[in-house]
Amino acid sequence: MKLFKNSLIGIVVIAIIITAPVSKIFAQQQAQSEEDQKMMKIWLEYSTPGPNHKYLEYFAGIWDTTSKMWMKPGSEPVSDKMEMNARMILGGRYIYCDMKGTMMGQPAEGVQIMGYDNYNKKFLTF
Repeated sequence: MKLFKNSLIGIVVIAIIITAPVSKIFAQQQAQSEEDQKMMKIWLEYSTPGPNHKYLEYFAGIWDTTSKMWMKPGSEPVSDKMEMNARMILGGRYIYCDMKGTMMGQPAEGVQIMGYDNYNKKFLTF
């Protein structure tokens, strides 16, 4: 009986030794999971299009533009025309503008991407 009692105590001690690290690992994983959930919520908040992204839709479409540049103060401006084709991209997060026309009498092309940064709360253009 004494041998059984000692064996039972040994088994209990071994079980405690094994389960202590396992429960600690489980607690760490659960805490990490909660932290991951918080980070995911923040990421979704910053990456979801909002009213400022909706405002950019105003610029979508085909636009005829005229630009004027003054080469020096008091001179007559140089006037050029371009056509801009703008469309929303990436789930309404950005607007992509493709421009073609002339600049200083020469053929010219350009692109522009505009968006709104939810984190810094400002409009961006590239």
